[in-house]
Amino acid sequence: MNLDIFKILSFSLVSLFLILIVEKNNKEVGIVLALIATIGIFFAVFSSIKEIINILKKLADGAGVNGVYLNLILKVTGIAYLVEIVKNTCKDVGNTALASKVEFAGKVSIAVLTIPIVTNVISLMEGLV
Repeated sequence: MNLDIFKILSFSLVSLFLILIVEKNNKEVGIVLALIATIGIFFAVFSSIKEIINILKKLADGAGVNGVYLNLILKVTGIAYLVEIVKNTCKDVGNTALASKVEFAGKVSIAVLTIPIVTNVISLMEGLV
């Protein structure tokens, strides 16, 4: 994995200083710069995320874990991270109402994804009784 956290932190601090300077005169441009910085950070870690996923898939295959379950865990984790980023971005620009709706949508999405597992667990429990 080649995640250079120091480059990301440096990029973040430079972005922060630019945003603070620009926001004094034009808040909207500051918001756009913050969004660009967020996207830049996401792309900077994306290749590392792909490597982590590949390693987890190899481990799951070696352990005989059903790939469906690993894919579900990865999807739920991805949704949680993305929702957190968007929610915090909404809060940063002062829109807490939208932030709470984004969080709600993420929770519903995760609930929908986990229905097959809940159904399987209930079926197994019924078979034990």
